[in-house]
Amino acid sequence: MLRGTMPDTGTRSRPFQVSRLVSHAPLLAVMACAAFVFRGSLPYFFSSDDFVALARARGFYYTLMRPIGLNAVAYHLVSLLAHASCAGLLFVLLSRRFSAPASTLGALFFGTHPALYTAVYWVTSFGEILSLLFALLCIAWAARPGVLAWTSVPLFTLSLLSKEVTLFLPAALWISPGWLDGRGPFAAAEAGARGRRMRVCIALSVAALAYLALWIWSDAFGIRTQLGPSAAYATGTGRHVLDNAATYIGWTTGMLLPTTRRFEDVAEPDQWPWAAAVFALWLAGFLSARLRASGWLAGGATFALLLAPVLGLRNHTYHYYLYAPLIGAAWCLAALADAAFQPRAAAQPRAGEKRSTGRLAPASGARQAMAWGLTLCAGTLLVSNGALLVRKIENMPFVDERLRADPIVDRARIARRVYDGLSAASLPARAHIVFWSPSSMRYERRLHPEADVIGKETYWERNVRAALQDGLAVRVMFPHVDTVEFQHAYRPVEAGARFALYDPDGTVSVETPARVDSMLRAAAAR
Repeated sequence: MLRGTMPDTGTRSRPFQVSRLVSHAPLLAVMACAAFVFRGSLPYFFSSDDFVALARARGFYYTLMRPIGLNAVAYHLVSLLAHASCAGLLFVLLSRRFSAPASTLGALFFGTHPALYTAVYWVTSFGEILSLLFALLCIAWAARPGVLAWTSVPLFTLSLLSKEVTLFLPAALWISPGWLDGRGPFAAAEAGARGRRMRVCIALSVAALAYLALWIWSDAFGIRTQLGPSAAYATGTGRHVLDNAATYIGWTTGMLLPTTRRFEDVAEPDQWPWAAAVFALWLAGFLSARLRASGWLAGGATFALLLAPVLGLRNHTYHYYLYAPLIGAAWCLAALADAAFQPRAAAQPRAGEKRSTGRLAPASGARQAMAWGLTLCAGTLLVSNGALLVRKIENMPFVDERLRADPIVDRARIARRVYDGLSAASLPARAHIVFWSPSSMRYERRLHPEADVIGKETYWERNVRAALQDGLAVRVMFPHVDTVEFQHAYRPVEAGARFALYDPDGTVSVETPARVDSMLRAAAAR
């Protein structure tokens, strides 16, 4: 009864809740779209290097997840949620500088970008996601008032411990206007906090320098020992630096469904025209005072600085190395969209106010609706392109229709089949498993009649062996297995061993040595 006689207590809660939900709708939409594009990662098993990490349980993440066992869905779900969180955090940070429609577009560009496919689909690359997640939290807290800003230092340390790709992030935070700046009244209110921000940036830079010294001392990537050019992580200066940079810039802007013909982790000359066009566009952006005031330099510098640690790698040009640098490209896209969506105020600046602050006139309702309409159209294209291209990469068949062209998915499927086949066989304790594939040799002979399939291991055998990490994966999946061996040419083994007869796609039939000998005699008689 009292509620009915006191309208002020009963009529405001619901509109407030609705308005609050509407205000958070862009953030929720960005996170949902990021998860939607890469949702296909959830059903897959572990792949390749995942088993090495599972065997060692190295690092806090794998130690924490170890009780889950071989539930790969849980690992993929954590990666997917972390990626969606990165997209959401990026939206929040962009919203401090740009309008909501522009921030949504920039965050969607990052969250749905197909180049991030391997980062989300491969459990081993979770370090890339976690490193950026802590880096974005670091940026968010560095801009907070008072002592809260110092929380950014341990967050940056956690980012570096996850993956060193964010090593040069503090250099990007020095640039103003940029990540630590708001705009309009918010920027004016923070004018007195510049001294504190400078001290925080100094602390972050010291942490980065300390980590770099440790990196050099530990000889990461062979910095001190100068690994040979053919070594996996050989690094140095040369033409490959320019090739890598052009390829990464091309992948950033040129990964569209109609134009993407392959998804190989190698330097691609086909991407270099895209790189030249986008670099020219970025340079042209400096002609606009509006873009300069929005932090155009900060966006481009962020992309370059976060990409710098991997440019010197001679033999590694990987799409997922774009995971952190893409936030710089997202910033530049948000700046372009903001310039298009928001009108500039015609009034003269107030006394003592610089023209370079980029103050904007309040957008009319019609203009705001138009901005959201354009964002909806462009965002739909980004999400559609990401979802369709990710499915294309995931399902592209190899020579054998049972296999996939993408090695992460292909080897995850192989490992899953091997796991199912060995699980059904009820292997004895301390078993000796011998993997042998006469079907792979027959298949290779059909494809290449001139090939020597007896004296040389076929690609199909090498692929399965790589998927199982030379047998380590089997011992991770079945700890009671004693030893694992791969045979190319048949050799008799002890009676207590088990033969795992496998096809190129990983389908396995487990037989005793006596049964295999019987099968061979029958085949010889035919």
